[in-house]
Amino acid sequence: MWMEEYCRQKKLPQKLLLSLGWHENPHGLTIPYYDVNGELVGEAIRVMRPGPGPRFLWPAGKKRIPYLLWRLKENPRLLWVTEGETDAVTLLYLLGGEANVVGIPGASSSLELLQSLPQAAQTVILPHSDDAGRALVDRLRTVRPCWVITMPANDLNDWYLQVGADAIVEALERAWQPSQPISAIYVDGSWPRQPLPKQLTPSRTMAPKAVAERAGKRPAIHPRITIDDVFRILGRRGPLRKVGASEWATRCPFHDDRRPSLFINAQKEVYHCFGCGAKGTLRQLWERLRG
Repeated sequence: MWMEEYCRQKKLPQKLLLSLGWHENPHGLTIPYYDVNGELVGEAIRVMRPGPGPRFLWPAGKKRIPYLLWRLKENPRLLWVTEGETDAVTLLYLLGGEANVVGIPGASSSLELLQSLPQAAQTVILPHSDDAGRALVDRLRTVRPCWVITMPANDLNDWYLQVGADAIVEALERAWQPSQPISAIYVDGSWPRQPLPKQLTPSRTMAPKAVAERAGKRPAIHPRITIDDVFRILGRRGPLRKVGASEWATRCPFHDDRRPSLFINAQKEVYHCFGCGAKGTLRQLWERLRG
């Protein structure tokens, strides 16, 4: 119920959220935070049930870390930084599900948290359009050089809901070519004077249909069971990393797996763990996970 409502409000594919380990709880949505090694650090709660009280919760005593750290490549050439989980997932969706995107959990995040971001040749931040967002940019710039995109909306997801995926992807493409007029967004004067590297350029043809496909569309494996049923269970146990056009990797639930060794091929509908040797069809995996 909560997952469907959230995806409807934010216009995000449910399959993408499931692949990132999001799942429902009695009050709303649980959002797992994994470190660079794929270890679970804590789970944020997005409260969606009507009533008084805070809308976002973090377990007491747990150290905050940037969101989506586990997905980042080592020393990425281009690092996209957003505020919060929703904007991070939105940008990941818009850029095809493969970009190096990280979310800062709140504009008041400490310098220590900002210093934990991986080094990158270029860092681009899309802050919220308020005083807190500007303060976040000032703190980030004490840690590293960065380029800022100021959006004509409160945040990235609001902008996406207003103008759609194509307009935003086009604006991001144009932002890397300052010689052309930029009407949709404002880029401050420190923006780099070179085009976005070809391999990192988001294609307008990817949004929204192809983006949804690359971000998690998976074929059915049974008239009553889909691969999403498998990922819904696995996503609660650890992050799922896309390692190929139709292949995903995660930590194996059948042995003490420190590194992802369970590989799932959605196209061939099979799985294989290179740690303990478990293998079979996706239906067999689903049945084994269900016990």
